[in-house]
Amino acid sequence: MAGDFTGAQANLVEALRIYDSERDRETRFRFGVDFRVTATAYLALTNWHLGEVVGVRELIEEAVAGAVESAHVLTQANTHHNQALFEILRGDAEAVRRIADTLVELSQGHGVALYLAFGSVYSSWARARLGDHATGVRDLRQALAQYTDQGNKLFSPFYQGLLAELEAEEHDPGGALARIDEALALGRQTGERWTDAFLHRIRGDILLKADPENPARAEEAYRAAIAVAREQGARSFGLQPALKLAKLYQSTGCPVEAHDALVPALEGFSPTPEMPEIAEAQALLATLEETDRVRAQAAQRRHMTHLRVAYGNALIAARGFGAAETTEAFAKARESAYGEEDAPELLAADFGLWVSGCVRGELPSMRTRAAAFLRDVEARPDSPEAGVAHRTCGLTHWFAGEYVEARNHLQRALALFQPGRDDDLAFRFGHDVGVSATLWLAFTLWPLGDAECAVSLVGRAQARIADLAHIATHAFGRINAAIFELMRGDHARAAQNAVELARLTREHDLPFWRAFAVFIEGLARAKRRARRRAREHAPRRRTSARTEGSDV
Repeated sequence: MAGDFTGAQANLVEALRIYDSERDRETRFRFGVDFRVTATAYLALTNWHLGEVVGVRELIEEAVAGAVESAHVLTQANTHHNQALFEILRGDAEAVRRIADTLVELSQGHGVALYLAFGSVYSSWARARLGDHATGVRDLRQALAQYTDQGNKLFSPFYQGLLAELEAEEHDPGGALARIDEALALGRQTGERWTDAFLHRIRGDILLKADPENPARAEEAYRAAIAVAREQGARSFGLQPALKLAKLYQSTGCPVEAHDALVPALEGFSPTPEMPEIAEAQALLATLEETDRVRAQAAQRRHMTHLRVAYGNALIAARGFGAAETTEAFAKARESAYGEEDAPELLAADFGLWVSGCVRGELPSMRTRAAAFLRDVEARPDSPEAGVAHRTCGLTHWFAGEYVEARNHLQRALALFQPGRDDDLAFRFGHDVGVSATLWLAFTLWPLGDAECAVSLVGRAQARIADLAHIATHAFGRINAAIFELMRGDHARAAQNAVELARLTREHDLPFWRAFAVFIEGLARAKRRARRRAREHAPRRRTSARTEGSDV
């Protein structure tokens, strides 16, 4: 309800995971509804908002079947209510009408006033959409009045938006806009924010229809809807205003702006009957991409993406992986690479954002980006980039202590790596991918107990580094070799690597790596002092013990 769709999805998935059909059978009589059925229905709605449209209908149908099986009236009524919401989001008025009739009949038969009110709202909306506009709008106003008279505010912003949309079609834009303002204010008051993007999009539609010659206010409303949707992760609610905005730009002779509005909104969507806007947006995008201005802009954008990736990799060495400047460079590269699904720089930008999250310890972000990276190379499973994707997934699993999964991905990364062919990848992915995959596999095999192979891999990585001129790879290799030796307890070897790392950081001005060198040198020095003190004091302790007649 608050518009936190990602949090909603996680909790609903967990609710379904812990559900036990035998243990929880009677909870519907304590909590009003069967929580497995209800969680399934809300998960369907949540997934739709998040843009995971495929599979939503199956979830809705599963919820309906579960509600019927439960023979529990409130569970059935609640499920039909959510089913109607889903069909309204899709714009299928005929389906809403059928569901509303069922909900009204069920509610009247069992005296369930709340769901009778829901059914009356849905029935009135469907009637207006199916041709009986005047009667439907009149009945919808009455249904909403009765609903609020019962003390209900839940879903009111959404219902007010539906009514405002219909009122604007009756040539009352002023009243419709006032209703949108009222709905947004109510959402702020109650915290029900899931409809904010939807309401801003309707505001844009009303403004554009009322004054098509002056579209600036409509453009502002569409942009507000897109911004809210992006903040909430509501990709479906984001695509709808983006499509409207793109059409507006196209009609005013601005194909580049139309293209730029559509591309990020369409990312990750595939055409499905459950959301007709996807196919419509993709068709419009294909038309826009044939224009000379969009082609010229695309070439410029590719060049800019290339420069930003190069800059990001330079910042890795100069400022570090997690520095704000580094993250910003890769984020801008990712932004300018929208729509270039096969562009090598797109993957490089994704990697830069992944590694920024890695050094900041943001495991959920790492998992999300690593999984997306792997999906992006599915069509090219033997490519050099696929090796980088497996290395990224492997390190993510290693970070989480999932060593077996890490080993599998890192072994695949090394199997895909080809010296010579893949040498230039260091300039796109921070450092040499063969060296990094080899070292991280060593880090993974050591805790798994394969110490001999782990030591051998570190030696292999160092041998490859010696043949490379890529300074960032030399620094990366030294720090990780030092950490590996610390893990083994060989502080002398760790110190040797730290000394060489310190030299590299001084000669090439690498402040990020310099901090590691100072730390490891200091740690090794402290360990040497501790051992020296132990040797110095050991004889005195033994002598003292003998003097006192101890049998130690």
